[in-house]
Amino acid sequence: MKLEEIACTRHFLLVSDADYFPINAYACALQFAQGYEKNLSFLVLLTKKQLAHRDVIYETWNRQIETLQKKESIEIKVFFTESYFSELVPFTEQAETPMLFFEISKNTQFNNPLSIFKQLKELRIPFVITKDSQTNPIDLSKIIVPIGFLTEEKEKAPYSCNMGRFLHSEIILYQANDYGSKTTKNVESVLKLYNQFSLKVSIIKAKADSFGVEKEATMTTEKMQAGMVLVSTSRDYGLDDILFGPKELHCLKRATVPIMFINPRPDLYVLCW
Repeated sequence: MKLEEIACTRHFLLVSDADYFPINAYACALQFAQGYEKNLSFLVLLTKKQLAHRDVIYETWNRQIETLQKKESIEIKVFFTESYFSELVPFTEQAETPMLFFEISKNTQFNNPLSIFKQLKELRIPFVITKDSQTNPIDLSKIIVPIGFLTEEKEKAPYSCNMGRFLHSEIILYQANDYGSKTTKNVESVLKLYNQFSLKVSIIKAKADSFGVEKEATMTTEKMQAGMVLVSTSRDYGLDDILFGPKELHCLKRATVPIMFINPRPDLYVLCW
């Protein structure tokens, strides 16, 4: 089935390899779907090699989904496609997908997070990445939102705000330790949105400045008892990013909880608030 033939409008979408069930990503996506009262769909990408035994794959996945559906009130579906990963971005716009989920695991199509970051560079919605090595139960009751001096940091506000509203997540604003007033003004803007909904929010001053605050946040999740960190991806890749990897890759490597990644929007709509 081609992506354009798939009908999963406004479903939370979990993208998976055909030969692997992403346990952590499913647990995370399920909490979002339940809290937001939306359906959840698996999008299973088939490689040319996997197409040779597609019947077995279909049967295995359909049986798994039937088992999951018996336990949940939201609708859970599975779709199979031989379309390329690169076709995901236009598909999400067509399907009005609110969020994507992936799980990093060896011996699957999703074993290279840097490749995912590059191919989703134009994605206009958040995407959540879990790892198969994460052993703690998924718990979104408390999240960390690092805030630095860049204007696009405010793009984390609507998504974290919705988690506070629909998942009842407690929000820790992790403020970068910067000179000047830009970071403080960003925090004030984010708080202004939160306060409209009477969310449970606390502010913690980080040791790191804006260039390291997200990495520091991912390393404090156990201490803070937080279950997710929101991270902005790099707008452009400089020489250091090419040689050593972008900041989002370093955050993911250190993470023991799911990370929500948000691409900076080219139109910088946050300049309006």
